[in-house]
Amino acid sequence: MKNLKLYFSTFLLILFTQLSFAGGGGSIKGNIIDPADGGVIGANVYFYEGGVLRGDVTDIDGKFNIKAIRPGSYDLFITSVGFDTLKLKGVRVIGDRITMLRNQQLSFKTLGVFIVEEIIWEVPLISIEEPIVTIFDAKSIERIAGRGDINSMIGMLTPGVYQKEPGDPLQMRGSRGGASTYFIDGVKAEGISSNFPSASIGTIRVFTGGVPAMYGDVVGGIVVIETKSFMSWYNEASR
Repeated sequence: MKNLKLYFSTFLLILFTQLSFAGGGGSIKGNIIDPADGGVIGANVYFYEGGVLRGDVTDIDGKFNIKAIRPGSYDLFITSVGFDTLKLKGVRVIGDRITMLRNQQLSFKTLGVFIVEEIIWEVPLISIEEPIVTIFDAKSIERIAGRGDINSMIGMLTPGVYQKEPGDPLQMRGSRGGASTYFIDGVKAEGISSNFPSASIGTIRVFTGGVPAMYGDVVGGIVVIETKSFMSWYNEASR
């Protein structure tokens, strides 16, 4: 009986973990092309998620879509017969968002030579899907001198955001101070502490308008902070 209860409890824990993750996973979507801009059919697009191989195969148009990925930073490999291998380093996946990789071009393979072309992927500052969103990733934050004060950094670098004095609340597109809303790992917060550790941040998204419905009705803009996940720390440590 004790063993039965233990097995049942373990099953419930695993089920709860899977259901909790199901709503927070991101995805990587895009297309692969050859040097003539034609879609590459049957290319393998894959990465390792904590040692587990994840991936997809491109369709007739060279498109792929990898879903339900834990937030974090990954090294993505693209392989296909007749082409050199392409490695995209540090592709960032954000919970409930699509990371778009458009027109990733492969080079034709030289006979008898194995080449891996390595490219460091950069998070676009402005999202094509959400043009009113400014995005800061961990790498860009590391290069900012004023990263010790997250509010001041956002006020200094984000269009449409203003901070009167250091320590004052942010004002977005003319809204009153203090009207902005903050979410840290999906949890609504009153604000960001001046000593919030910038090294723990995976991404910051600043919405100055057109706030998605999932964040509710807000007067000003919103700041969405996603801290580094286990997968981010794991991948950074393994490099």
